[in-house]
Amino acid sequence: MAEKHAPAHKISSRPGIGTTARIVQSQPLRFSRVVVGDPMLIVVKYGRKELHAPDFECVLEPGDAIAIGARQAFDIVNTPGPDGQYQADWLVWDPALVMAFTPSDPAGAFIDIAIDLGRLTGEFARAIDSALDAIRHPGHIPDAVARHRLVEVLVWIETCGGHFAHHRPETTSGRVRHFVGASPDSMWSAPLVASKLGMSEATLRRRLAHEKTSLSDLIADVRMSVAMQLLQSTDLPVSRIALDVGYGSASRFAIRFRRRFGFAPSAIRGHKRPAAEIANKR
Repeated sequence: MAEKHAPAHKISSRPGIGTTARIVQSQPLRFSRVVVGDPMLIVVKYGRKELHAPDFECVLEPGDAIAIGARQAFDIVNTPGPDGQYQADWLVWDPALVMAFTPSDPAGAFIDIAIDLGRLTGEFARAIDSALDAIRHPGHIPDAVARHRLVEVLVWIETCGGHFAHHRPETTSGRVRHFVGASPDSMWSAPLVASKLGMSEATLRRRLAHEKTSLSDLIADVRMSVAMQLLQSTDLPVSRIALDVGYGSASRFAIRFRRRFGFAPSAIRGHKRPAAEIANKR
């Protein structure tokens, strides 16, 4: 059941402030090896969320939240609640706000993988809602106030035991993800990517091989991750999403998406799969 004053189903972004959206799913799905690029906060509204990583396990119920560090990869399971829907809000800060944030204890623990924030208190939950509103309704809230609201959430996270690291070593694959994620529909090629990174194609291939990946695999994975986000957080038709992530053919896009995640793009929007297939994905 959606909230009475639910936000529009779209991704809202405010330059210099942050980005937010609401994830909506109508059936249980498992997403393997999902990479979170920038520090992120997720608050579950309805249903249940599980995150699995080699050194981290977490289960979130309605009202629970999690703060995730940059460049982390998880297997994620979203399961609808009794009302038949899974919903969660996510928030990503503009990198400048995270960089400028000074924790009260600079020597305190930084968020390596993620920190389970548990059930939000009333004041913490209201601070998050105010930050989300500042992004969703930019015309009503001045930039200075919006930045203050998002920084307040960083303060709340610190009171729960951690803060985001200001500097983390950037991998070559991480830099490629950043470029491709910003424009997934572009005609990315090895010469173009190498030029943007200021290195030769041979060096690019060698560094990606050292990180156990390739340029073609990275480009495909980023495009599918962006598509997943658009399917969960917008009402755009699948044919439009296919174009937005660089596929002229919706059928080719659907084949690639199923190959990556194990189910069709329409599954996120509510097309039912056999129960046995769902069970095998767990």
